[in-house]
Amino acid sequence: MKSPNTRTDGKTVESLASPLVRARIQARLIGDLRRGDPILIKGDTAADDAWLALPLETASEASLAEWTALLGAAVPRALLVSGERAALLATGAMPSPEIRQSGSILLPIAENGTGIQAIIEALQTLAGLTQKPRPFGHHIGLSAPAVLDTVVTLLKRGFLIPAALVWQVPSERIAELEAMAVLTTEAISGDALTDQSVVVRQTASADVPLKLAENCRISVYRTIGDGRDHVAIEVVGKQPAAEIPLVRVHAECFTGDLLGSLRCDCGDQLRGAIAHMAENAGGLLIYTAQEGRDIGLANKMRAYRLQDTGLDTIDANLALGFAADERAYDLVAAILRDMGHGKIRLLTNNPDKIAQLRSAGIDVVERISHHFDSNPHNHAYITAKQQRGGHLTD
Repeated sequence: MKSPNTRTDGKTVESLASPLVRARIQARLIGDLRRGDPILIKGDTAADDAWLALPLETASEASLAEWTALLGAAVPRALLVSGERAALLATGAMPSPEIRQSGSILLPIAENGTGIQAIIEALQTLAGLTQKPRPFGHHIGLSAPAVLDTVVTLLKRGFLIPAALVWQVPSERIAELEAMAVLTTEAISGDALTDQSVVVRQTASADVPLKLAENCRISVYRTIGDGRDHVAIEVVGKQPAAEIPLVRVHAECFTGDLLGSLRCDCGDQLRGAIAHMAENAGGLLIYTAQEGRDIGLANKMRAYRLQDTGLDTIDANLALGFAADERAYDLVAAILRDMGHGKIRLLTNNPDKIAQLRSAGIDVVERISHHFDSNPHNHAYITAKQQRGGHLTD
């Protein structure tokens, strides 16, 4: 069997080592997962095990019947869950939001005579997909092979619940699955998926007068690989521009920014930042496509549902199997560098933004506070961000 890096003329395709090529392959795999298609995960060598992974969120009786028949297995071997969800299942207590959980877990699945659909529903409860966040209990699982950690990362990047049904693929079936083009390559093995190289490209730019700031220019940046569009809004203020620009980094919030939701303070922060820049020396607002602290809109709604049962905003994310905050700011640093800003003043209450931008090579020389009054609907949310998420109050 030819290596996935080998062309028909026998020459090796060296470009697979490129972060850009790997990012594109990862994006294609994420698209497969979001469509409900399984992907084949292989290690770096032919001797490594191969696994078929199907997102639990999109699993159905029909899809399981198709793949179990192909693999000759009555049910998937195990349920793969993220380190955050695994920590919760193991102890019955929420993991610490300050600690990034690592190491996914395989929970064995046994055919109990109740039928495939009943098994799916039970596993969805176990993975946190159902309305009730309890019972958590104590579940003993096995540490998943490192290659399966890539599945969890791909699911998270695809805004899917980080849980998958997995089969260990018999060696005699690997070639058949490869022919169906549901496979990965070395592009997501080993360290490739943790490569934080971000390539951005400005795709469009135009002057756009806003209600709160008439003199603005909006530039759209696309992250090459995942194809997400992020927006840089340059605001010209009423005072002479400062030598070091004021920057606000704002993750998109459909409910708060567009609908005026009272469950968060995002809309206030967005409009308040633009108004502040317009009234003063201007600035730059980078609007990132990282809905719900980068868990996606559907999962944000699931988190809201869990909050209605008594969990706070941090524990709701953890209960779904995500980190308390999945955002990374490498793309912001890449946009800033492209715009010629290596040194900034940052409008924020979040120390993590400062730390991540500095780690990515941006010199944050000053923090400017950014506060708004709470309301009865978002008071607990803001309190949790301050007391548990480390957000500053001054």
